[in-house]
Amino acid sequence: MLVKLRIGLVALVVIWLGAARGQEGGAIRQLVVDKPELLAGGIAVTDGRRAYDVVWLRLSQAQIPEASANALRAWVENGGTLWTETDAAALFGLRVMRPTLRELYGHGRRACAPNASPLVSGVNDIWYRLDPTAAFLTPDPRLLALLRVADPTEPPTVAKLVSAELSYGSGRVIHRPSEIHQTRADGKTFEANLKLGSTPSLDEVIVPAETLAATQKRCTEALALVAKPDQAPELKNKLRSVFLAYRLWWAEHLTNSGKFDEALTQLRAVAADLPQDPDVYLAVAHWNERQNRQQAAEQARQQATAAYAAAKRVMPGPDTKRLRVPWPTFVLSVNAAGTAWDQPSRESAALIAARTAHMTALDSYRRGDLAAAEKLWQEAYRLRADQPLAPFYLGLTYKTWADDPRASGRERVAWYNTAAGWLDMTRQMPPSSELDAAALTQARNLAEAARNGAVQSAKEPPDVLARGGFIYRYDAADPRFRTNPLLGALQASFDAAYQGVALYAVWLDPTEVLLPADDFALRTMLPSSGVSRQVYPTSATAGRRIYIAGSPLTIDRQCRHEFVRVVCNALTEGGYAPPVWFEMGLACGAENDDFRARIAATNLRAGRGMTIEQLNDLANLRGRDAVDHCLGQSELMVKALLARYGPQSVVPFLMAMGWGASPEVAFSNWTGGSPQQFLTAWMAGNWPGGTPR
Repeated sequence: MLVKLRIGLVALVVIWLGAARGQEGGAIRQLVVDKPELLAGGIAVTDGRRAYDVVWLRLSQAQIPEASANALRAWVENGGTLWTETDAAALFGLRVMRPTLRELYGHGRRACAPNASPLVSGVNDIWYRLDPTAAFLTPDPRLLALLRVADPTEPPTVAKLVSAELSYGSGRVIHRPSEIHQTRADGKTFEANLKLGSTPSLDEVIVPAETLAATQKRCTEALALVAKPDQAPELKNKLRSVFLAYRLWWAEHLTNSGKFDEALTQLRAVAADLPQDPDVYLAVAHWNERQNRQQAAEQARQQATAAYAAAKRVMPGPDTKRLRVPWPTFVLSVNAAGTAWDQPSRESAALIAARTAHMTALDSYRRGDLAAAEKLWQEAYRLRADQPLAPFYLGLTYKTWADDPRASGRERVAWYNTAAGWLDMTRQMPPSSELDAAALTQARNLAEAARNGAVQSAKEPPDVLARGGFIYRYDAADPRFRTNPLLGALQASFDAAYQGVALYAVWLDPTEVLLPADDFALRTMLPSSGVSRQVYPTSATAGRRIYIAGSPLTIDRQCRHEFVRVVCNALTEGGYAPPVWFEMGLACGAENDDFRARIAATNLRAGRGMTIEQLNDLANLRGRDAVDHCLGQSELMVKALLARYGPQSVVPFLMAMGWGASPEVAFSNWTGGSPQQFLTAWMAGNWPGGTPR
């Protein structure tokens, strides 16, 4: 559901930005440049406005003449956003590295802190495909590394970056893969983040001068209105604070634009109203710096420091700064009040404050600060409870927190229920230009999903423990965990399983491990669909979630077995499931116990081998002996394949199915023949790397 939240936010931000620009449809203006003749149009600037917000450059460096390269650099430096995927990133001084043929399909893992950039918000790993002309980047102090190639065989000194962000002048260069798998791992989330993060910031929105003049007039009217004795003091103070913040941001904008005289006029006006405000002194310092007046700038900073110290004595708390709203945000908020200004009233002033809080909440979310966004949407709802946007986005925010795998069961139940309450409130409001009938339908569906999530979470263990690449859900009151023997055994087993899977050159972060009290509780927790075939009655796998209710005697084997199946699920997510015999053989081989392989080898020597069809029909086999033979023969066959092609060949094979290749085609591309041809050669003893004899 995190993806849906982001998509909704993207849409709304784009609508607001589109309105400010007078665009039809409101989508960001993006151009894919895959032919040299398209580049000039992509970076065109008319009357100070860029033709496109984002240019996706798919040309190689050799295809770009020097004159075009200089124009491209200037376009980015002046505020453009460029996506690169080839060695054209070298035009900006970055070092590139060609991928190997094996790396054209790969797995990228987050290479920075979770909140380092909104581009990686909610993203741990993705699966990608590269064009033959694509390139990796090498680490650079100027870069913010976003995603790196997940290959445990290579040390960090030779790290390859799948995606990275470079600030270049007023613009940005974002290096990205050619294609991101949308239905596997966090691919859809990362793609949505890319589009959201490439949207011009609110500070970049061009607001016509006449709109600014009208905004000031309306604000002056509102301030005069709320100054009347019968108006609420808190509303007056709120509106006055927001208006002054807007004027301060406007002054800084004028400074950044080189309009120093206009900026100084604004700064003097704001300073007259806020003589002790630290932010005013910082803005003055910035103005002096741009004027090369370093001594005056340092004096202004000292005044700001003193003002902050004084503010802390009067207003205790870590944050003494007033909410500063970007000036375009304020302009858009005032304009959004629409006809409310035809008859100025206290309600119109409250609407401005509510819209400003809403716009600022969107901007906070864009920076990855959901906590700040939640507080602002609460403020917007307090100011105008009749407006639908705040409850809608509050519902989405709480559901996002509940969907986070790091949340405990208790938190999930509370957040899901809270989300459902806000979304139900939204559903009761009539359709409007802000939330149309489709959005209200989405609110209804999300509310139902939240209620289902609360019910499901209530069935699951209430406590959570994150360790390494795993998130354990357990009940701390369970006697099995009071002295920590079982949990400790689980952690050791999964750590070992994680190291074993590293042989395949794949990481998975994080994997949820649920620890029900017994097999009955396990069956209660399992979803109604998507559950892998159970080999052990007390363990199961569904997607990236593992359910374990086993005893310490079998728990090590179960952990190793189920984690391999999680890997298979992750690698083939969104495509074809792997052949049953291959998945089972891989999982059983990871158990570190060959008792099934010995049973199968005995039967094979006696001429009792199974066909591919029988190996894939595990669910219909009767008797424990037949099941053990099936699993053991599958294990031996997989070991023979790994002996010949190496363990790292497993990932491309499984990923090919995830990208849409049928199991037969993927196997043929891997081995040069069909599964039946492999089985025939292997049974005849003609398979290099291992035979059943």
